[in-house]
Amino acid sequence: MFFPIHDRVLKHWFLAVVNIPDGECEIWDSNPVETAMTRRQEYAIASISLIEKVFGNELRTLPNLYAQFGSFAITYPGRGALHPRSEDSGIFVIRNMQFYRQRWYLGFNSGDQRVRMALEIVNHPRNEILERVWLAAAEEVPYDVPTRGVIPLSRKEDTVLPTSGMKFNPRRSRR
Repeated sequence: MFFPIHDRVLKHWFLAVVNIPDGECEIWDSNPVETAMTRRQEYAIASISLIEKVFGNELRTLPNLYAQFGSFAITYPGRGALHPRSEDSGIFVIRNMQFYRQRWYLGFNSGDQRVRMALEIVNHPRNEILERVWLAAAEEVPYDVPTRGVIPLSRKEDTVLPTSGMKFNPRRSRR
């Protein structure tokens, strides 16, 4: 079970992955600050307790699984992506859920990941307003944008949005 957790002290997101059959909780953290590890482990333990409270009756019918709840091992997988910027931690959490234990983060670019994620949401087959979103986007595109190709806006062949070929750069905080 995936639990995205927000550390309000450092304004940082991390992921707790609870594996009930193995009695293990993995903490996937793109910025594992040593001073916050105890607090993050407490958040993970609270997630395990939540599972026990919500699914307690069902778990009691499986004594071997229910016995695990008193002794979960908390681990930090060493193979995860590290990134010091808290404003990108939400992207890391979402991508770690989507691509669990895969190396999705190689060549990470914050701006590109944000655009890709937005397009995945907009283009999802269950998006009931997909056509309206793309038509509205097409109306906002300036006509003098130099095109290097087209992106289909919808399932209709005749509606396209010109692309500029522009590479997105990550946001940089102003200091």
